[in-house]
Amino acid sequence: MGLHSSTSVPGSNYGSINTFLFLIGEAWKPRPLQLQIYDLVSYSTPSLQYDKDSKGVARAHGSRTSLSLARPISELATEEDIDNAMALARAWLVDCDQNHARCHEVSDFIPTRLIDVGPPDGSKEPCLYITSENDRSTPYLNLSYCWGEQSEENMNVRTTEETYRSRLEQIKMEELPLCFRDAVLITRNLGYRFLWIDALCIIQDQESKADWMVESAKMAQIYAKSTLTISAGSSNRCNSRILQRRESADVGLQLKIENCGREETIGVREFPKCLQLALSLTKISKRGWAMQERMLSKRILHFTGSQVFWQCTTDVHSEDGRNKAEMPMGRRDHRSYLHEDVNPREALQEWFDIVDRHKDLELSKPEDRLPSLAGIARAYQRLFKSKYLFGLWESHLPENLLWNAESSREETAIDYGIGQSPSWSWANAPGKIHHGFRTGFRDSSRVLTKVNYAIVDGDDEDNMFFGQGKNGRIGLCGKLKRLKYEYVPYSISWLGDPDQVPYNAARPALQWQDRVNIDRKVAVSRVCWGLAISQANIDDIARCSTEVLVLEEVNKNREVFKRCGTATLSFERYSRLFEGIGEKDIEIV
Repeated sequence: MGLHSSTSVPGSNYGSINTFLFLIGEAWKPRPLQLQIYDLVSYSTPSLQYDKDSKGVARAHGSRTSLSLARPISELATEEDIDNAMALARAWLVDCDQNHARCHEVSDFIPTRLIDVGPPDGSKEPCLYITSENDRSTPYLNLSYCWGEQSEENMNVRTTEETYRSRLEQIKMEELPLCFRDAVLITRNLGYRFLWIDALCIIQDQESKADWMVESAKMAQIYAKSTLTISAGSSNRCNSRILQRRESADVGLQLKIENCGREETIGVREFPKCLQLALSLTKISKRGWAMQERMLSKRILHFTGSQVFWQCTTDVHSEDGRNKAEMPMGRRDHRSYLHEDVNPREALQEWFDIVDRHKDLELSKPEDRLPSLAGIARAYQRLFKSKYLFGLWESHLPENLLWNAESSREETAIDYGIGQSPSWSWANAPGKIHHGFRTGFRDSSRVLTKVNYAIVDGDDEDNMFFGQGKNGRIGLCGKLKRLKYEYVPYSISWLGDPDQVPYNAARPALQWQDRVNIDRKVAVSRVCWGLAISQANIDDIARCSTEVLVLEEVNKNREVFKRCGTATLSFERYSRLFEGIGEKDIEIV
């Protein structure tokens, strides 16, 4: 970073600031530079005569330099630092309570168990508390955290059938991992009595997983109905602190200025990381379970490695003093689709984005893919008013089937190895996926396949949300064509008529729309089937394309298939392959 500028800050009694930052080890590249002025003495915005309506902008080697007032960011190195940060969090909470109607509501939901953190002075140890009907309006906080690597120490933290009774009497603070201890302290400091942590409030070691299944089904409500979620982004595992010492962002320039006739010392620093960037650097942002915890919560207190952030459905605040209007937020937050009135079609496209992102996140167990998304799915179900089928929605089932598995060009793709759901569900692909072009959502598009039925393990709702079992069958009616798949390493794979000559000898000219994505390992040459799903740009032949579900036959006599990929065909290619083909009823398992 390099800058040499004389910056004049508007204000009746505020003179000029000369800042000198020198270039070290790199060539000078003019770029926009944002600086913050903060008070070195008090934990507040400096009381300088600063005209906030003015820009405070100066030229520096072709770069625009802007100044703004800010609060200092503490290192959380002392009790005073922590008290200051918590006082700020309490102020955000009070402001939200008083001014943000949609961020909180009177709730009649309460989790089965909570942790009673005891009085604020810590004179009593925490304990497990079994709730009752009389507790339905009781406020409580949540903890979202990273578990870390499996170890005997971690496993002993969990509530089991053996430790359950004793924890109703007492949970010693010294026996809790550091992350949980800090969560208890934060809850007390914010003035609340109850806290929910999954590892402590759910009995974990039952072979039947009965308690886990019951409580996990309530996940959407547990996070949505809580007063606040504590997000432990500064902690990489359950045995590291939330309130750990951090490198101060206030390492910058200290300047003496004359303000209203008196000399003051202020600090100047570059803008700290905004919320999205700070979160992207945390381990918790890579965790599959944390995604739904973040999305379902209406109010979150984020502890990151740089500073503390407040995020609710109305606003965002940071420890340095910025709010939502002053922070770049990037694309629309997925959370808004759960807490605002939105168009169901927009919400469905957003669902595809959520699934694509979630498949890129880390899970300790592959079979947790659907359970870790179940809370979000239940919330979205209220928007779609549709049956949920192992990650897909029956109301838009044909388009939902058009997910693609990302794979290497050499190996063609991945083996189905998890076996927790049907072949047509993206949850069965142990890797990244994407939902392609989503032709069914374009104005000039049409769906070519009809849904006859969808049956999943006796239609047990928990099976569909949590992926227990894999017996799912869907009945579709559409144009079905026997095809041949040719895979050519480092080139374009080809889907064509099995009666044509081999790919390398003479293939028909392919258009830019023609492509195939196979998500199971198959032979270089293999006979398969194609079911036409939807068409896009039907009013423009040159751009018209057809999405095809690629299948392999399981039972020839019963017309039963399973999915093995997708393909996109140009208008010319589709017309040639599917000419004269009538509709057929089939089943996919």
